[in-house]
Amino acid sequence: MNLNTFDRDSLLKKSNTRSEIWNYFGFLPDETGKPIDDGKPICRECLQRIQAKGGNTSNLIKHLRTHPTSFAEYTKNQNHAALTGTQSHSATPSTRKLQPTINSLFERSKKYEATSKEAAVLNRAVAEFICLDQIPIYTVDRFGFKQLVKKLNNKYELPSRNFFMNNEIPKLYTETRETIKAELEGSGFYACTTDLWTSRTMQSYMAVTAQFITKDWQMQSWCLGCAELNSDHTAESLSEAFSEMLEEQWGLNLHDMAGITTDNASNNIKAFSDCNWIPCFGHNLDLAVHKGLSVDHVGNTLSRLRRTISAFSRSAKLTRQLKSKQADLGVPQHKLIHDEPTRWGSAYDMVERFLEQQQAVCAVLADNRNKWHLMPKDLDVTAMEAMKNVLGPLREFTDALSGEQHPTISSVLPLLWKTESILTVSASDSQLSSRIKDCIRSDLQNRYNQKEVQTTLNCCTFLDPRFKDTFVSDVHKVEARFQQQAEERLVHAVPSAKIPSQPNFGCPKAGLSGLLAGILNEKRGATEDDVMVSAAEPQQKLRRELEIYHKMPETDARDDPLKWWRLNEGSFPVLSVFAKRYLCISATSCASERIFSTSGNICSPSEQG
Repeated sequence: MNLNTFDRDSLLKKSNTRSEIWNYFGFLPDETGKPIDDGKPICRECLQRIQAKGGNTSNLIKHLRTHPTSFAEYTKNQNHAALTGTQSHSATPSTRKLQPTINSLFERSKKYEATSKEAAVLNRAVAEFICLDQIPIYTVDRFGFKQLVKKLNNKYELPSRNFFMNNEIPKLYTETRETIKAELEGSGFYACTTDLWTSRTMQSYMAVTAQFITKDWQMQSWCLGCAELNSDHTAESLSEAFSEMLEEQWGLNLHDMAGITTDNASNNIKAFSDCNWIPCFGHNLDLAVHKGLSVDHVGNTLSRLRRTISAFSRSAKLTRQLKSKQADLGVPQHKLIHDEPTRWGSAYDMVERFLEQQQAVCAVLADNRNKWHLMPKDLDVTAMEAMKNVLGPLREFTDALSGEQHPTISSVLPLLWKTESILTVSASDSQLSSRIKDCIRSDLQNRYNQKEVQTTLNCCTFLDPRFKDTFVSDVHKVEARFQQQAEERLVHAVPSAKIPSQPNFGCPKAGLSGLLAGILNEKRGATEDDVMVSAAEPQQKLRRELEIYHKMPETDARDDPLKWWRLNEGSFPVLSVFAKRYLCISATSCASERIFSTSGNICSPSEQG
């Protein structure tokens, strides 16, 4: 083919290339339109073939220098592309996206300004991570966490722990505090729990939590603070520290406090005697069970059992032998459990596990003559079996009322009733089991014999639509308490509200049927009698509401009582105020105890100071 007569515009462009030099060279096409020889491109200026095997462009650039005008244009385009990041027309769209520009590279490596919106959002995210997951603040100084943040966003400069400790977390605390204060002010009533703790350095602290029911009938529980006590734990010092935190730091009115739950320490009872003090159910049950475990030789049995278990936990040889015996005898390969003296549930777990592993443990001790003194006696085994039979049904009661998201105080009387039923001596009980049962039952009864505590528990249980008067010892006293408080300041702020003739007995139905039911109830509710009740005094409203409440069936025990009150608040505008007051009281002081447990997970001796 004569290249001198060939049309330059017919030369094929090289595909899939980013180099500007290929704009000045092309290929001869065959009959199918494909390059005849892609290793020898043709110059568009002089139509000369240039050797360029494998797409090498060195020879092409060298040849283009022989055409000063074209080479100058090529050089200019190259410089422009380097400065602006634009590609030649020969580059494909996908290639242009992959080619980074100098400006984009600079922006990509540039860190966020410390005061930028992006940095503020990420700072808050890290602070929330620390607080919500209860992570030690020193985490932000750890190399691994810094690497993680850098991988997630290399434009974010992670601040130091001092920034989070002195700026971001206090800022987050202030904002959360204002939110809690607003919700507390709107709730009307609140209840508290408190507990004391002494650190390794012998510093004493008081933790205080508040529980309340919101306007939309959701239970909220918040830690109000953890104050250091610099004096003896007398009733006066506890009362003073508690009042200072609630009134001065939070601006709360102590008259709006429905009750306070603590353990049975005498200083707590004296300090909060005027605050509707409620004993912690878990603490009472723990004390009563420990009282039962002290009868006869039960205490000595537990002491000997602890020594036996300690021998296994401290000896790798005995542990290996125990595993071998478990395999030979077909016994579950479980480790022995050592109890925590302050929690009776762990003592039960220790006894239950030993009885499960008794055959394997005794087999190991029998093979070691110097360990025969650790072999349990028949009397000890009999005592442990009695303990297991008595305490087994009570084991699940320990943590039953430790929640913070649902009402717990109304379940105390049902659990006490069940506990007394379990601890009632039967003809099949051994003499030792009977004594343990009698000791626990009488001790637990004595811990709830205060009249004010009984009245409060009766009121709380009555206001729970699952129980109502089923477990209430004196309904008349409950109603008299409500009437007395209605005459006082409790419900004076209750707005005048109409009581529908047909209260909501359950959840509203969705769809047209639910809409029609609401319209029908509204129509039927606009009676002259209801209008009169609406304009009546709180005492009259309360009597009418109590009559209707008594006639309503109890709900299922698995239902949420707060959900029921949310649906029926309009039917009981006065009684619902009492429900918000009494149902927010906690049955245990676990909420404040968890404050110190959480602190122990965050702080360690190596990180103090």
